[in-house]
Amino acid sequence: MRGNRHSERNRNITNERHRNAEGTRTMNEKGMERLLNVNDVADMLGIAPKSVYRLVAERKIPYTKPTRMTLRFRRSVIEDWLESRSLLPKE
Repeated sequence: MRGNRHSERNRNITNERHRNAEGTRTMNEKGMERLLNVNDVADMLGIAPKSVYRLVAERKIPYTKPTRMTLRFRRSVIEDWLESRSLLPKE
């Protein structure tokens, strides 16, 4: 019984994560910006999660660490970071 409840909960979390990763809902029910995890950022940037960890280790990407073991990213901050790193073509 217990295993079924947890697997259903995990399935719901996974479905919510995929829906949010597509950008359909970026705010939570309290109106706060939803934090992205490493996999979300990797999908957003089109790179492997391992590369996101490397960028964090090199302090090249903005992140937050709500607990010792978790990394989270604000979508708006990552979008601003990407924009600041964009190069314009020479005229």
